[in-house]
Amino acid sequence: MVNTETTNGAVIRKMIANQAGMTFFGILVTMAGFSANKPGIVLAASLFTVFFYMYLLFYLSSELGKSDKIRVDAGRMQRDPWRCTILSLWANSLNIALAVLAIISKLFITNVPFTQPPAQGVTPAPAFAASICSVCETIYNLIHSMYIGILDYMGQRGNPLWLLIFIIPSIAACTLGYLYGLNKK
Repeated sequence: MVNTETTNGAVIRKMIANQAGMTFFGILVTMAGFSANKPGIVLAASLFTVFFYMYLLFYLSSELGKSDKIRVDAGRMQRDPWRCTILSLWANSLNIALAVLAIISKLFITNVPFTQPPAQGVTPAPAFAASICSVCETIYNLIHSMYIGILDYMGQRGNPLWLLIFIIPSIAACTLGYLYGLNKK
């Protein structure tokens, strides 16, 4: 019998390791374009890094789906098409928490448009919110460095809604990969 806690934990750790690896890869690839001051190169590098990250998640999830298909066919496991979606949500829990905290703190900054970075010199309560928002966005941008070129190209670097939106492709890649592996003949 397979210990699902060990299996789920291992899959979540692999997803986090993939994200950590793509963080460094994204920094290396996009910094080349930033240093050359070429926005087109930065965007292309960022898109390449994002697609490569999605491929890694898709492949990891499809392998899990293939191994689960064997267990489902043998009757040792019930079919659960949402398993990898839940695992991906767990792996992205830090990203979701940072994005939600950045969005909530951005709402308390009164004199700054929602889509702009927090400004310096605001009143004390909004200044605290601006500090929280800046810290969350900085950590998130470090973790998801692969998206920086896309955000710069769209001019949305200070908009915290994109922090939440960029989680959706990784969850979708995991879900689709798992369903692909689970349904493969």
